[in-house]
Amino acid sequence: MKLELLAPAGSIAGMKAVIAAGADAVYIGGNRFGARAYAENPGEEALIRAIRYAHLRGVRVYLTVNTLLRDEELSELKDWLDPYVEAGLDAVLVQDFGVLRLLRREFPRLAVHASTQMTVTGPEGAMLLRDLGVSRVVPAREMSLAELKRIRQMSGLEVEAFVHGALCVCFSGQCLFSSLLGGRSGNRGRCAQPCRLPYRFAGERKEGELLSPKDLCALDLLPQMAAAGVVSFKIEGRMKQPAYAAGVTAVYKKYLELLTSGKPYRVDPADRERLYTLFNRGGFTDGYFTRRNGPEMMARKGRELTIAEDQARAALYAAMDEQYVLPEDSLGLMGEARICAGQPAELTLSPAEDRGALTDRGSAVRVTVYGEEVLPARNAPLTEDKIREQLKKTGGSGFAFRGLSILTDGNAFLPAKSLNELRRKGLMAIEEEILRKYPRIFAKEGEVGLGPSAEGACDSQEEPLLSAVCDTLPQALAAAEAGADRVYLDAAAICMKARGCALTEVCGELVRSLGKGRLFIATPLAERAGETEALYDQARELLAEGIGGFLVRSFEAFAHMRRLGLAAFCLADAPVYTWNKEAMAFARELGFAGDVAPYELSKAQLARRMGARDALRGFYEAQIYGRQTLMVTAQCLRKNNAGCTKRPGVETLVDRTGTAFPVRCNCTFCSNIIYNSVPHSLFREIPFFRKLGFSSLRLAFTVESPEEAGRLVRIAADLLRRRPGSAEETAERKAGKSGGREEPVSAYTRGQFSKGVE
Repeated sequence: MKLELLAPAGSIAGMKAVIAAGADAVYIGGNRFGARAYAENPGEEALIRAIRYAHLRGVRVYLTVNTLLRDEELSELKDWLDPYVEAGLDAVLVQDFGVLRLLRREFPRLAVHASTQMTVTGPEGAMLLRDLGVSRVVPAREMSLAELKRIRQMSGLEVEAFVHGALCVCFSGQCLFSSLLGGRSGNRGRCAQPCRLPYRFAGERKEGELLSPKDLCALDLLPQMAAAGVVSFKIEGRMKQPAYAAGVTAVYKKYLELLTSGKPYRVDPADRERLYTLFNRGGFTDGYFTRRNGPEMMARKGRELTIAEDQARAALYAAMDEQYVLPEDSLGLMGEARICAGQPAELTLSPAEDRGALTDRGSAVRVTVYGEEVLPARNAPLTEDKIREQLKKTGGSGFAFRGLSILTDGNAFLPAKSLNELRRKGLMAIEEEILRKYPRIFAKEGEVGLGPSAEGACDSQEEPLLSAVCDTLPQALAAAEAGADRVYLDAAAICMKARGCALTEVCGELVRSLGKGRLFIATPLAERAGETEALYDQARELLAEGIGGFLVRSFEAFAHMRRLGLAAFCLADAPVYTWNKEAMAFARELGFAGDVAPYELSKAQLARRMGARDALRGFYEAQIYGRQTLMVTAQCLRKNNAGCTKRPGVETLVDRTGTAFPVRCNCTFCSNIIYNSVPHSLFREIPFFRKLGFSSLRLAFTVESPEEAGRLVRIAADLLRRRPGSAEETAERKAGKSGGREEPVSAYTRGQFSKGVE
């Protein structure tokens, strides 16, 4: 595949502008299911016209269906997609594994691209997606050039990477900041961007945009990206103006053409300045391609444009509007008309430009149509000029003649309406001939199976177990002593303790302390190459030592385990989203023993989701307590603000209102985890979770002391022992108490449990 420039289309006008500026492909959302819910997403009729418009110009169209879907929405997806797929849609971009499962079943020939929202961070995840029918992957934006190359070489998938535009500070798909603080979920395309607000690091008075990266500009790195195997170069910007998207597209088109020309690659400073003027956020960064993280990537503090800068930007936008946005981009045609008495009127058409000018067989597009028989002229015969004038009236058709030759015998007559019909017939024929190379795909042409469901090591229990996921070893020991049936210990804590000795030795010691089958290893929330090889290399030995299994918190980790044949010992944590029954079935078919309910689902949605438990055997867990993860970031707030100490610990981020958010500096895997300011607490809902049939209820301990962890486990254990419907339980519930106690934490949130997200 030749290198592709992929541009954003936040509207039909934006799509036309980036096509005029040189885009090879566009990504666009429909009026539902896309990760930019506030863009000017077109309705069905407009989007079908847009697909045809792009295809006539040789431009591919990728539809964004890259959000998490509820069951009631997923049931409508196939019918919603049908007209676009039948119109020749080139690919669908997805995040939800339930959507992926449905597409492979209903549209097995449709190309599927794995969105960056899937948080693919390595070749194992990419290879598994390839086996599931995905043809392209958009890895996490935190990937280095070396990591992108490894993904491409090992998976064989097409690799698409962002080259310009806004950067999220959190791994895409793993951010719940906007969702948990304001109900606007990034996983639903409604992010309110709290990361762009000012914060201060605890102990400092000065505020800054500590979570706001500069805009990405990888113009200088295009040769290295191509050498790493990137085939699609993606520009961010569906929420920006068409003039911006077109201006950026034009610059990158120039340099992709230079890259493939064989000439020396050198970026003109004037082009870099043009990109800077179009938009920047405190300057530019070339992202993570050549670095792990660093303060130089962050905007830190925004500033107002000077009058001169504002004027320069306005002038550049006006120029982009004039060049790309406002003109009507008609497809040029060359024509030959033959109008001779006694013969059918004849019109031959071919594209005047290279865009869309080849058929699916690789030959040039050329069509000939015939009209009514031409009559001998009684009085004034048709002249060449008169024929040309009538045939060139193509206004509103999307076509315009660049050249039209006329052959007539000087004795021909044909009514104007017949010439109009000949032209209309010709334009329809050339359009259909160009579009023939984009196949119409219809649903239910076959079925792609994902393999039989594997019976997990964890069978459903009559009474829920009590589990605890712990960031530190002292928390884990305290939780186990207090009565937790399972302890999920963060891999970072285990790896830190294992420095200088084998993981099996450390885990064997913990198993002897906690008891066989009680210890589970929680894999990193975001996995990077080289960080966890020892864990996977020794996974079988760890199971032999007596650990119960693995809490898998990324798709990459699960892909590793599946390759090792250990999927049945894996529980999918909440960040491996199973929002709907299709996603739950997907997890079972891949071999997961069970899953943890996603945090963003409401009480009613949890009830509907658990309606699948009779059909899908497995282990189901829900979290009833803990500070939920707001962000997982490759940036280190401590390093960016005070310098790297290489010592793990907890820092504090403070917002404008004085709200403090704990930040765990995970030095083992060089990342930060930002937690909510207060814990999520659903102790009073234990009867509800028990009624739904959850196999386990869990508490998550992040910044809690071991003593606090033990106290909360004992309270939860006491509540679980109380039988629902007993006189004691009924009296306490009516009194608004939990097990004879008030809520066991003084400040807490119920998260999205009551109302869910938009």
